[in-house]
Amino acid sequence: MGSQARRYVLIAVVGAAIIALVAVAGPYVSLWYAKRQAWEQIANRPLVHKATLNCVPVREVRRITTPLSGARRISCEVGGYRLSLPDAEFRPAADANDGFEGGKLTVHCAGIAPCLPEFSPQTQPSDESIRAYFRQADPYDLLVEAFRATPAGIRNQDSHVGLRKHLYLLLLKSARQPVGSEKLLECFETDRRKGVLAGDMTSESVIALVYLPETRDLAELVITKRNDDVRMSAVYRFLGLLKIDKAPAK
Repeated sequence: MGSQARRYVLIAVVGAAIIALVAVAGPYVSLWYAKRQAWEQIANRPLVHKATLNCVPVREVRRITTPLSGARRISCEVGGYRLSLPDAEFRPAADANDGFEGGKLTVHCAGIAPCLPEFSPQTQPSDESIRAYFRQADPYDLLVEAFRATPAGIRNQDSHVGLRKHLYLLLLKSARQPVGSEKLLECFETDRRKGVLAGDMTSESVIALVYLPETRDLAELVITKRNDDVRMSAVYRFLGLLKIDKAPAK
């Protein structure tokens, strides 16, 4: 089973478990009992599921400056956005029209999708305060908050509303956390964009989720090394060089 397929199986299993926990945390049971039940159900999940939920971004945000490079750029368009890089270091990918390749890296845009998934009628929060929080919060800040949530945080909640909010953050985390997070998960900021990076050079690929505030979307970039000598510095340089702009209307 490929890494993407494994990811969606994991999302389904972990997500179903967390949805069940939200029901456990209803207002008609004691907070102590709801917290204990939520903690025990997560503790009984397979180790790989718990490991995913326990991964959090490193404390420091990585600041990436824009390297000096030539003015001429090559580009591709995906989902209404134009991605471009200097042609002195990259060329269009040979096997697709959604990416680039250079001397050290191959990069593909796996797609552009809403930063926050829509809750189905069966899973959306029943508390208006929680719905308002998810509706009003900055999507990227909420995503990072979800990535920082862990099962251990269940014990720190002092109200049913706080507990259900925390469980929904874990649900969002299970839906959005990229493959490779167990190796490295870090937030980054460039001169142009910000996002989350998952995986390192021992991973099959490194995933970059780049936030697009214009449409409250995420661009998912799959970054693959071209030889075993490539280091993470090449990934950071790529992110510094990358420009993502709205594509001109056709």
